[in-house]
Amino acid sequence: HRRNCFWWIAGDCLGFIRHHPEGGPTKEIHLLHACPAASRTTGTTGGAAAAAAPVLSYDDQLERLLASGFALWDVVQSCRRKGSLDQDIKEALPNDIRAFCEEHPSISRICFSSGGSTADLFIRHHRDWLATPGAFCCLADDAPSQARFQRRITPAPGRRIELCVMPSVSPAYARLSYEEKRDGWKRLCFSRAVDMDGDAAAATTKEEGGGRGSCEWLR
Repeated sequence: HRRNCFWWIAGDCLGFIRHHPEGGPTKEIHLLHACPAASRTTGTTGGAAAAAAPVLSYDDQLERLLASGFALWDVVQSCRRKGSLDQDIKEALPNDIRAFCEEHPSISRICFSSGGSTADLFIRHHRDWLATPGAFCCLADDAPSQARFQRRITPAPGRRIELCVMPSVSPAYARLSYEEKRDGWKRLCFSRAVDMDGDAAAATTKEEGGGRGSCEWLR
């Protein structure tokens, strides 16, 4: 959605500014259109660091995400929907996220970018996978993730993918300011980035023994 704040959050956390589709790169445009409540009280964010960050095209933003150890995919491959709300999705055909994670075993956390609505779509289409012993775990200190997934997963030893319900980037979710959403994303997702030289940072999991880790988030 052109008004969601995902790419601005990614830019703040990974060191770039989104080239805005309306023709300007400034954070003021973003805050006025995507996060009006935040813009009334805080104005721009990021200060001098944000001002010095490069303005990237959409393709370059994707390259930066990949280089930082992240993947981005939709829970639903195709559907019928009137409007933009997830609850209006009909005849959904899901993406094969399980196969993608099996093909890329370094994925250690799945983050649901539209919060509970995306998580519910994932639950609806991946019940068998969720019930697989040891396939998943929830973040112990994250109440939204625990509430959505804890009763649906079967704990067991082994490499497990963490499931994380993120602060929604949708403009319809106005309970949190832009800064609160950004800080939540930084803590739960983007702190796991790897540096531009490919050296592993916080994303590396113990089971992978020091290899490059990654995180996937789903829209």
